[in-house]
Order: sequence, then structure tokens, then C-alpha cells
Amino acid sequence: MKTWMRGLGLACGLALAIGSLVRSDEAKVSGDLKKMQGTWILKAGDNKVPWVFEGETMKTRFNEEDYVTKVVVNDKASPHPSIDFEIIEGADDAKGKVAKGIYKLEDGKLTVCVALPDTDARPNEFKGLQNETMLFALTREETK
Repeated sequence: MKTWMRGLGLACGLALAIGSLVRSDEAKVSGDLKKMQGTWILKAGDNKVPWVFEGETMKTRFNEEDYVTKVVVNDKASPHPSIDFEIIEGADDAKGKVAKGIYKLEDGKLTVCVALPDTDARPNEFKGLQNETMLFALTREETK
């Protein structure tokens, strides 16, 4: 009986600890980053590539590589709100680098324009430029 009680106590303690960690992550997410939470779809030809925002993390697949990034959003930046993706996992030559960008969030659409990773300049318009910026048009994943 005592072993069962200790196990129950440990389980409750773990549940409380995990719950407080989740709440602290949720507390960090506000403004437009909170609106971005969930799955967005990038249509690339016949393929649909998900961008999954969970807290301050975004996961996707690009050029046959899985990427995990830390996302920082400044929805007060001018002339366009800014978004930075710090690459935690991905292609070896991209890990640890930051891709600086701008975004628009409107009517279930998320448009992101990012400079190549580790470029100092942030894009100032929504335009893909070869060897400089990439433009992504995403739509919110439809719920079933």
C-alpha cells in the first residue's frame, strides 16, 4: 500500500511540474506568435509542407531536411512586423544561424519573407529574390 501511495505521489508531483512548464511556455507566447500557433500549409507544386508552430518553436521540412527553429516575433516592428527563425536542427550549414524576416498575418493566411540564414539584412518587401530572400505563402490547416 505504501509503494502505491508513493507512486501516486510521484505521479502527481510530475504532473504538477509538467503543467507548470507548459504554462510558463504558454506565458511566453503572446501577440501574433499566439495567433500563429498550430499548423500552416505551404503548397509547393503538388506537395503540401506543414509548418507547425508550438510555443516558441516552429518545425517544417525544407530541401529534404527536417528543421526545428526557435521563433521570435516583433509585431510592433515597422514598416513590417518581423520574424526571426533561429535554426536549432536542420542542414549542417544552417544550424545555429538565424534567418531574419518579415511577415503578414491576415484572414487565415501567413506570408513570410526571410533572408538567407546568417544574413544581416532583413527583407523590406514581400518578394523572393534569388540568392537573397525566400517568400512563403501559407494557409491555416483546415480542421476536420
